[in-house]
Amino acid sequence: MAKSVGVDSGAFELKIVELDGSFRRPKLSKVCLEPAETAGPDEDPEQVRAVQIREVLKEGGLQRDNLAMAACGRDVLLRELKVPFVGKEQIRRVIKFEAESEIHSHSVDDLVVDFHVFEELESETRVLVAGLPKTVIEARMKALESAHLDPERMDLDLMALYRVAEWAGCFGEEVAQAAVEAAEAEAEDGESDGEVLPTTLGAAVPGLGVQARVVADVGASATRVLAVAGGELLDLRALRIGTDSLVQEIANACSIKLTAARAAVQKVFDDGEDVVIADSDVVASAPTDEVVAESREDDEFVLVDDSDAPPVPDANDSSVAAPTSSQVVVTREIVATAKDRFLMRLRRELLRFSTGLSRVASVERVFVTGGGSLMPGVQAVFSEVFSASAEPLDVLTRLAHDLDDEEAASIGPRLPIAVGLALGQLGGRGGFDFRREEFAFKRKFEQLKFPAAIACLLLILVPVFFIVRRNQQINQLETEHARTHSFEVSSGGRGGESKVEATYYGLLGHLVNRGFPVYEALEGENRDKVLRQVEGAETFDRLLVLRSALRRALEAEQSRTGIFSDLQLRSGAYVLNWFAQQIHDSEEMLGKFLIMRIDLDLESESERQPSKLVVKFMLQGDNYREREASLRARFESRFDDPSCPFSNVAEQRGEDPLQAGVPGAVLQWQFSIKNDFRADGGDA
Repeated sequence: MAKSVGVDSGAFELKIVELDGSFRRPKLSKVCLEPAETAGPDEDPEQVRAVQIREVLKEGGLQRDNLAMAACGRDVLLRELKVPFVGKEQIRRVIKFEAESEIHSHSVDDLVVDFHVFEELESETRVLVAGLPKTVIEARMKALESAHLDPERMDLDLMALYRVAEWAGCFGEEVAQAAVEAAEAEAEDGESDGEVLPTTLGAAVPGLGVQARVVADVGASATRVLAVAGGELLDLRALRIGTDSLVQEIANACSIKLTAARAAVQKVFDDGEDVVIADSDVVASAPTDEVVAESREDDEFVLVDDSDAPPVPDANDSSVAAPTSSQVVVTREIVATAKDRFLMRLRRELLRFSTGLSRVASVERVFVTGGGSLMPGVQAVFSEVFSASAEPLDVLTRLAHDLDDEEAASIGPRLPIAVGLALGQLGGRGGFDFRREEFAFKRKFEQLKFPAAIACLLLILVPVFFIVRRNQQINQLETEHARTHSFEVSSGGRGGESKVEATYYGLLGHLVNRGFPVYEALEGENRDKVLRQVEGAETFDRLLVLRSALRRALEAEQSRTGIFSDLQLRSGAYVLNWFAQQIHDSEEMLGKFLIMRIDLDLESESERQPSKLVVKFMLQGDNYREREASLRARFESRFDDPSCPFSNVAEQRGEDPLQAGVPGAVLQWQFSIKNDFRADGGDA
C-alpha cells in the first residue's frame, strides 16, 4: 500500500505524519510531534530546521520518499485575476506574464508562480495566483539538500487545510465523495502531471448570495482562514495574528522569556491560578516584537512544556511559602487582559475577511482547528463574526489510527495541515506546488537519467576509441614495416606472362620499390617470383621472405663467380657495432664522456655524397684535448683493416667548450664509410 509523509514545520513545533493506504481510506500509521529547535545567533534557522526534520524522520522510522512540506501562507503573495484563456496548459504558459501587472512588491521573475482555478467562463478563467519568492525556496531547498532530504512537493499550508477539510466532509459528504472519486480516477489514469486540478463537482459555480462554510486554523504566529461554497474555494487568507501575540504581551509586561510566558499562560488557562516565574526565566528588559516577527510559520497555541518552570504554589499548602515581593508572578488578571486584547484583534481581522466575501450571503457552518482554537473564547469569536456556530475540525474521527481518546483529543487539533499535505501525496486534488522551474522535483531515475546516459555513451565510445586506436597502431606498424600500397599488373613477354609491380610503405618499400637497389638487383623472372612471394606472405613475414630470397641469390652468385669476400652486403648494424666496440675499448682512456647523437647514412655510394656516420659527443676534464687526440689516433690506426668500415674521420665543426667554467667540450666527428668492407660478423 502507498505511504505518504506530511511535514508541517511550525515556529514552535514540528509536526510530521505518515499515512498508509489510499485517499479513500488512509490510516495514520505514525505521528511525531517535537518542539522546534531554536537557531542560535550564528546558525541558519533553515539549516537547524532541516537537520531536526531529518533526525525526527530517522528516529520515528518514517520514510523519506513521497514527502510533502508546507510553505507558510505569510510568505506567499496571493492575487485573484482573470486570464483570457481556458485550459490549464494555456494558463500555465502565460500565468507569469498575466500576474506581473497584479504583483508590485516583487519582480515576477523572482517568484515561483502557481495557480488554482476558481471559475471557468466561456472564454476566460478566474484563477487564484500564488507567488513564493525564490529566495525563500532556495534557502529551504539548500538546507534540505544538505540534510539529504528531497521533498516531492512544497504546497501552501492554506491549500493543505482546504484539502483536509474537504476530505473530512466539512463541505458536505457529496463533496468529500466527489474528491475521493476524482483521486481514484486520477490514480487509474496514471500519475498527475503536476498541474493544479480545479475542484469542480460538475455543478454550477456558486454565484452571488450563496451560503458558505468557513474553515480556520488558529496558530501561534498566524491564523489561516478560507471560505468555501458548494465545494468551491471562494477565498483564503493567512491573517497575521496568532496566539503568540498574547504570549508576547505577557513576556513584555512581566520581563520574562517567551518560552516561560508561553508555559505560564497555558498553566493559567489549565489551572486558573497565578504562576511564579523562576529567576532564570526573568530578563533584564522586555523582549521585542522581533521574536514573533521572525516566526514565518503558523503553529499551535502553547505546545512546549518548560521543564525549568517551577511548580505552581498551592495557596492551601502551608509548606509552600508565599511568593516574595521580588518574585515575578504571571497573574490571572494579566492573562485575562491580554486574552481580551487578542480576541479583540482576532475579531477585527476576521471582520475584514468576512467583508471581502462579497458573493456570500451568509455562513452556515464554521470549523475551527489548530492549537490556538483551544484557547477560551476563540470559538465564540468565530461564531460571533460569522453568525454561525463554530465547531472543531475533527480529523482523527474520520482518519483510522491507533491513538487512545485522550491522546487523540490532545494532538488532533495540531495535525490538520500535516494530514492535508500527506493526503495530497495520496492523490488529493487541488493545491499549489512551488517546486517548479529550477526547483522542480526530479525523481531518482530522472536525477540519474543524464549521468546514466553519459555512462552509456562512454561505454559505447570507449571501446570504439580503443578499437580505432588499435587499428591506427596496426596500420602504423604495417606502414612502418611492409604494408602494400598498390599493385600494378601488366601483360608482357612472349607468352603473355604478367609482371607484378608492387609499391610498398615502410622498410620494405626501400628494398623492393622501383628505383631502390634490391629492385634493380632482382631482375627478370626472379624479381617477379620474389615479389609474388613477398605479396603472398603475411605483413610481418615479408622482410623474412625477402631476406631469405636475397641470401639464396647471394649464395648462387658466390658459387657462380667463386668470389666470396667482396660480395658482402653493407650492414648498418655492423658499422654501429664496430664503432661501439672501439668506444668500449677506449672507455678507460676517455674518462668522463657522453655520446649525445649518432646519425648513420648508408643511402648513397657516390663519391659526391659518400655514406657517413656523424657522432656528437662530449668530453669533460682538464685534459680533454689529449683524450680526443688519443681517440682519433685509435680510429685512424684501424682504417687500413679490411674489417674497418671507415675510411677517414674529420671534425665536422669546431669544439664547443662547456659553460660555467667546467673544463671540457662538445665535439662532432664525421666518419666516411667505405664502399666495401669485411662484414663477416667477426670481431673488429
